[in-house]
Order: sequence, then structure tokens, then C-alpha cells
Amino acid sequence: MRSLVLIALLISSMISGCQAHESGSSTSSPASSPQGEKGAASEGSLRSELYERARSRNGGKEPTKLELLNELMGKAQEQVDTAKTNRNPRTVARGARPEIVIRGSRISINGTQVSIGDPIASWKNALPESPVCHENSVRTLCVWDQLGIQVMTQSIKNAVVLDFTVYQNIEPLAPWNPQLPDGSIMKAPPGYRPKQAFPGYLELDGYGIDAKTQFWEIRAKADPKRNLRCGSRDCSHPHGSFSDKANLYLRLNGATENSTLYEFTISADEDAPQPRQ
Repeated sequence: MRSLVLIALLISSMISGCQAHESGSSTSSPASSPQGEKGAASEGSLRSELYERARSRNGGKEPTKLELLNELMGKAQEQVDTAKTNRNPRTVARGARPEIVIRGSRISINGTQVSIGDPIASWKNALPESPVCHENSVRTLCVWDQLGIQVMTQSIKNAVVLDFTVYQNIEPLAPWNPQLPDGSIMKAPPGYRPKQAFPGYLELDGYGIDAKTQFWEIRAKADPKRNLRCGSRDCSHPHGSFSDKANLYLRLNGATENSTLYEFTISADEDAPQPRQ
């Protein structure tokens, strides 16, 4: 953390037009505390390191301010990467029900195996309680209100599960204003989300996930083959691989990798397999 503070100070000083490299001479200054002297020594050491790094990259020539700034940004990224590497993901204990365990392309609910592409009846049998199901002209959507779970079929005729979503946290809805500009009242849109968040235990590749789990923890513990990733500027919708027919889609409550989950979804391609016989 101290190095990051020094780096920030150096960026500020370079932008304001300080000298690119300080000579070995020094000027007299008022007496300072031991902590101040230590900080000044650290800053001086960092300046020297950046100067030598920049000089070695350009063949021994005197580095420009831009080259020094580039070295500074590289040093800052190294510090951030080191800090991330040293973080330890939280441990979520097993025991809550229902228990959903995902390993490879296999899904187990309370010990019963289900798969993307299985008939929706198999999912209803594996999950406790009865869902509320809605049908439109295309698909069937079933919601387990008290379990924070939602599944969707490929179509009405092909009743295999295409999407499976666990709601780790329920996003607050914006206030509904039914008043239209012409004075008429618009009916509120139907709500298909579960009424409560998932109360059970969710595990991905041996790592337990709960409502407080941050995305960086999931990525650190997931199988690298899943290639969980998100945008460098907006990490609100990470995604990765689940199988050769489906992918993982996460929705976070913020734009950084330190955000927690709203939704954990496994979604198959449109050419999902037909129901198993």
C-alpha cells in the first residue's frame, strides 16, 4: 500500500512538471520526523528504480518524462497484480439446502444429477417444493420463489431446460410509476423473478459461493478452462465456458471484480439436445 501511495505522488509530481531525474546533490531542508525521512528515502529509491528501468529500455539514453510515466504505470500495475495474488478467497461452509454442486458439465441438486438438455420434469423432481410456471407463445419459464431459482425451456414443444439461473441476491426494482404523460395508467409488467434469494449452498469446481462472494474469488477458484472473464472497464457481466453446448453468465451488483452476484446462469445454445428417452 505504501508503494502505491508513493507511485500516486510521483505521478502527480511528473504531471506538474518536475525534473525527470534528480542529481545526487541535495539541498538543506528543515528537520523531519523519522517517518518522513523513511518515506522520502522510499520515494527516492523508487525514482531511481524507475529511471534505471526506463534508461535500460531505450539503450542507455536519457529517458523522457513520457517514458518515465510509462515505467511508473507499469510499476503500479505490478503492485496491483501482487496484491491480487496475495488475496485469499473466503471459505463458504457446506450444509445449507438445497445444495447445488457444479463440476465440469455435471450439475447435482441434493445429490440428484440433472443436465442442461434434460426434460424440465427431471428438474422439478430434483428441486424441492413446486415451482410457479408461466407459458408464452415460445417457452415455459418455471420459478421457485422461495429458492431463488429459475429454469427456462427451449420451447413449448421441446420441453428441455435451456437456461438455469440461481439468484444469489435479488436486485431492488426501481419504483413503478404507472402514470403516463397522457394521464392514463399503465399496467405493471409481470414479475418472473423469484421472490427470495437462493438460501442454499452453491458450489462451482469445488468452491462454495454465497451472497457475499465476490467475482474475483470465483474466478480465482474456478477451473481455468472455464476462462471466466469480464470487461476491463465494466465487469458487471462476466462469462465463461460450461460445456461444449452451454456457457456460464454472471451478473454482478457492480462494475468491478470486487462486486457480488445477482445472478449465476448456465445457458445452452439454441440447438439444445432433444429430451432423453
